[in-house]
Amino acid sequence: MKTTLIPMRLLLIMSLAFTSMAQAQILNLDRENVPDSLRKKWAVLGSFNFSSDKQKNNLNDLNVSFEMDRYFSRSKYTVSLVAKNDMVYNGKSQIQNEGLFSLRLRDNDSRKLSPEPFVQYQWNGAWGMLSRFIYGANARVKLFDKKGTDAYFGIGAFNENERWNWAMVTSPEYANKTGDTTRQVMRANLYLKTSFKITKNIDFAGMTYMQLPMNNYLTSYRWFVDANVYYKLNDKFSLFFHWDHVKDTYRLVPVSSYLYSYATGLQIAF
Repeated sequence: MKTTLIPMRLLLIMSLAFTSMAQAQILNLDRENVPDSLRKKWAVLGSFNFSSDKQKNNLNDLNVSFEMDRYFSRSKYTVSLVAKNDMVYNGKSQIQNEGLFSLRLRDNDSRKLSPEPFVQYQWNGAWGMLSRFIYGANARVKLFDKKGTDAYFGIGAFNENERWNWAMVTSPEYANKTGDTTRQVMRANLYLKTSFKITKNIDFAGMTYMQLPMNNYLTSYRWFVDANVYYKLNDKFSLFFHWDHVKDTYRLVPVSSYLYSYATGLQIAF
């Protein structure tokens, strides 16, 4: 995929189902169906979704996200900043609070081999994950990049620092566990990313990660998939479908090892 940044504009995503943010993965510049002629130094995207349902108490769901890309024409690198937060309240009681901040430097599809450093801070109250802070780097390899399709492979490592509580652990043997627990571990990181046009108005962008602890539990993996299909209705409106799942067999506390989510929505460009 060649340079695919859009000019400074706001994208409002109105969710038709429910959204998730397991990790920040697919970015705007990872897609194929964005014209190269719209290259600008800055690209800004944002979304806001609020829903309220009257039950015994008001069930309120607030979902916001923000992406900012800075393209450097001389070096042909892009810095991407992503922030997301999803909060759900039942009356005054908080049911869910998850989010992340992510900063990444990557080549703008101009090199066969390039470095890709990144840093991310993440939390998820529904899992009992109070914080996850990671920093590391990948070597990004261009497998192919043709008109309408591309594929990239990455291999690297990162340092992961986590802090969890026991609130969401249901096993009776952990009933007396209190307080927080922490862990620091180095992980190997491998990923494959591809994007392609299906038709003139439909494109796909997807990525899969495999992350392995670099210790005695090397075979205990975290497998993450992020897949997205976009349907362009016209210059202003697009429909999208998103799916992601994570299988994590090396969690710090014994909560469910498999989680998935999906979202459908209408994307509006101003």
